[in-house]
Amino acid sequence: MRARVLPLFVAAVALLTLPVSQGTATADPSPWQVSGATFYGPGLYGNRTACGQALSPDLVGVASRSLPCGTNVEFEWHGRTVTAPVVDRGPYGSTSIQWDLTEATCRRLSAPDDDRCITHEIAWRTL
Repeated sequence: MRARVLPLFVAAVALLTLPVSQGTATADPSPWQVSGATFYGPGLYGNRTACGQALSPDLVGVASRSLPCGTNVEFEWHGRTVTAPVVDRGPYGSTSIQWDLTEATCRRLSAPDDDRCITHEIAWRTL
């Protein structure tokens, strides 16, 4: 028994003597990718998203079929960028469309004088 405990004790002491990092460690963002995007919201406002938020015209977020709720995703469109958390599941329709942007996310990516929302390919990466 003593022969088994000693190596565990030595390993524990070694771990305790390792230097502690100051500050917070952040992972590098994933590489940029391009996928189809649409927007959603009108007609659904007031409903709860799959992640628990109330959907409104002011909710910044995206729907993803696979990323966990709260995952931050950075989008880029014609030099404008926005970071939005995953707040819902979807899109449900074409498999070529990977993202459903909320109206607020779409507005932040659109040109100031353009009230249309994105319904085509967009650059993105997870943070």
